[in-house]
Amino acid sequence: MINHTILIARNGSEHAVDDSCAPIHDHDGKVIGAMLVFRDITKRRQIENGLEKNLKELETIKKSADEVSEFAESIINTVREPLISLDQDLRVVTVSRSFYEFFKVKPEETVGHLIYDWEINNGYSKAA
Repeated sequence: MINHTILIARNGSEHAVDDSCAPIHDHDGKVIGAMLVFRDITKRRQIENGLEKNLKELETIKKSADEVSEFAESIINTVREPLISLDQDLRVVTVSRSFYEFFKVKPEETVGHLIYDWEINNGYSKAA
């Protein structure tokens, strides 16, 4: 159960609180009162709200990135020249069919590998 209890102080300020209640019994087991405990969780609630906002923003960014990636892949798949797509770390993300045919390589030899490792391991150099 989610608890959204707000405690309003005398000065009107509001504080998010967790609360709990326990009965107070006499010697015969009869309930004669109750104990209420409040714990201020205002900071925690602010952090949780910030995390939710960040999660929504990340979902939007991921959706945009996925759309861009799909668009890039569609271009790569239609280009007749050898073409390679790299991520920000210079790892191979996508390679066109003509690239595989021209360089006589397979996807497992390129996709996910760093471009400079691929060049060295396959006998290609930037100077050539």
